[in-house]
Amino acid sequence: MKTLIRTIAASMIIAGTAAFSTNAVAQVEQQDKMEQKQDEKVEIRMTEVPSPVSEAISSDYADWKASKVYKVTDPKSRKTVYEVHFTSPQGVTEKKKFSAEGEEIDG
Repeated sequence: MKTLIRTIAASMIIAGTAAFSTNAVAQVEQQDKMEQKQDEKVEIRMTEVPSPVSEAISSDYADWKASKVYKVTDPKSRKTVYEVHFTSPQGVTEKKKFSAEGEEIDG
């Protein structure tokens, strides 16, 4: 009977340890994903965008006010795009994306 109780107790300890390990690994993976997402979109100043992007904005959106600018790295292609949050002269807010070459990107 003591052997049975010890076996059950040992099994419960092993199962608990395995569950704890799995949970700890999942938490670390989730934290890594959150940090990666944070690294993918970084707010920058308008003075930090490449010249072609700045030129496209001043040419195509001269009357619009840029409120925020983000440097965004696509997780799959690893390409950098610039996301600009604008307010139109009519007060409508929009965001536009530009390639590093200053081309406007849909989406």
